[in-house]
Amino acid sequence: MRANEGCAIHELRLQTRCRGAEGGVRGGVVRATAGREGPTAPEPSNLGRERIFLPDAPYLRDMKDPLDRVSSAIAKYWLKENLYCGLSVSHLNDRLPDLSMSKIDGLVLELDARGDVTTRLVDNERWVYPQEQLLKRHDDLQEAKVGRYTKMLRLGASQVRSMYFRRGVLDRYREDPRYHFNDDGIHGFISIRDKWYLDEATAESDKLSIQFGAAYTESNERLVTAVLKHLDDLPLPHQQHWASYEVEGRHALDADFAAGAFEGQWTDRVSVFRAFMQELVEINKICALTGDKPLFRKDYEGEPPRGFAWLTKPTRAALDGFIHLLDKLLSENLNKEFFRGKVELHAEEPMADGRVKVADRGTIALLEDYLKTQWRVSEYNFPLSITGAFRKVRKLRQAPAHRVEEDAFDDNVRKEQEELVDEAYRALRFLRLLLTNHPRAQGYAPPDWLQNGRIG
Repeated sequence: MRANEGCAIHELRLQTRCRGAEGGVRGGVVRATAGREGPTAPEPSNLGRERIFLPDAPYLRDMKDPLDRVSSAIAKYWLKENLYCGLSVSHLNDRLPDLSMSKIDGLVLELDARGDVTTRLVDNERWVYPQEQLLKRHDDLQEAKVGRYTKMLRLGASQVRSMYFRRGVLDRYREDPRYHFNDDGIHGFISIRDKWYLDEATAESDKLSIQFGAAYTESNERLVTAVLKHLDDLPLPHQQHWASYEVEGRHALDADFAAGAFEGQWTDRVSVFRAFMQELVEINKICALTGDKPLFRKDYEGEPPRGFAWLTKPTRAALDGFIHLLDKLLSENLNKEFFRGKVELHAEEPMADGRVKVADRGTIALLEDYLKTQWRVSEYNFPLSITGAFRKVRKLRQAPAHRVEEDAFDDNVRKEQEELVDEAYRALRFLRLLLTNHPRAQGYAPPDWLQNGRIG
């Protein structure tokens, strides 16, 4: 695809990869259709329609060379009249009425031969798209003044060109409570909250919103991707921030992100983080049906924790922070009131002086005791298939709490996080499936996307 063919509906050939329920990577090629709204789509030929003559700009009238007049009109349309959009020969004739359609068409072909424009026929009418070497002669705005991504568009880049970034670009917004922040591992968005948008103390340059998606390098490293037009909408300081994390080259878009963003398709794949949070919700729903207290103190429905996502940087400190959060969602989130009357909540511990100390039992011990005494499961690894993940996360959380270590950059933490998230999710899913066998839970039905969708 040529650089600026985005003004008409067009096809993008995108190399993509998607992650399935097993955590593997599946390669593929997605043909994605993308376009623009309103005047950016090609219009029919002007044959048989009423002509609308636009006043010629003085600098166009003063030009003697018809070729210069045509190239200037093309640049003006792209840079000022209808930003970043091509135009037809009839559009040019409206702006240069003293030149015939055939004359303009010939001049456009001459510009095409020189590499100043690209052209194509749509419904028997030629459409024109300026190239960088033409636009450079007419755009004197400096990148430092308008931003890297605005400048790229001003020099002819496609509005739907995909740009790629290291995931660290998201930290600034994830850690700033003024922004809505959502990142489920497939797609996400950032947007200033209404409270802060209306606050006069908020700088105009911080009032922004942007959509982004997932992509992968050849080595399967996760990246963030966003289309050029969305980046162009960012204020200058934020364009500079994103540019500092940019990764050059062509990379593989996540297949499900590409299908939704470029083809407008609904996909059945669901982020493992969304599925994890929904398992908490569903387990508490089952508890309500069985007349029990909720098993989890908080299900976070509609408000997932901001840091519950793939790591933005491969460091030991980042992984430790994620493990801390995961433990809060699992063992620390277990509700002791659920176990009251089912298992002993306290344990007697003998002391050195012969007295007995009564201590509260830990939540993982309560869950394990409940599963052993209340359920009969033939699986050989039960109940460790559930509680094992809870204990593993708790142990990993406790380790850094008892030592002081310098942070370390380690690519292995990405795989460690993937394995840990997969194990924790499978434990929750098994727990939900187990609870659905309760006699009073027979009317329960999980969401279809959770039961049958692709989780990954």
